[in-house]
Amino acid sequence: MVFHSTYAQKDSVKIKQLEEVQVLSSFQKTMQELPLNTTIINTKVFYQTNQNSLDILKQNSGINIRTNGGYGSNADFFINGISGKQIKFFVDGNPVDNLGETQGINIVPVQQTERFEIYKGVVPVELGTDALGGAVNIITRKESKDYLDFSTAYSSFNTTKTNLQFR
Repeated sequence: MVFHSTYAQKDSVKIKQLEEVQVLSSFQKTMQELPLNTTIINTKVFYQTNQNSLDILKQNSGINIRTNGGYGSNADFFINGISGKQIKFFVDGNPVDNLGETQGINIVPVQQTERFEIYKGVVPVELGTDALGGAVNIITRKESKDYLDFSTAYSSFNTTKTNLQFR
């Protein structure tokens, strides 16, 4: 493309010809460009730590989590003070409600996730839900290279947690 620009200099007009101009545009919007109150947590930095999903999620503003016990126990999840059925959980866009009662967000190992997408308030249409308070979408790892992850944690009352994942 060739563009001409003109500008006045005292009593004369000069024309400047540009060699080449490239106009780049993206059609696919990223999560940061959407008009939603969204927080994205990259979990790759937590692979070598002893934190679980709830520990990572409750570090964000507006999120409060109350558990009734240790690892795997029931957890009450609050986004900006709203909880219960107004908050939905997803794994790769699929509702966790469809997976059964025992499959909660509190037992998902961090090493099996790529990122957490937290929607506060309005939930995108792609998730197709009526969650008024917000939603959490867990995106799982889809790496094409081979890997082996092994972690174990030991805590009080002789409690251990072990995770083995490989491809």
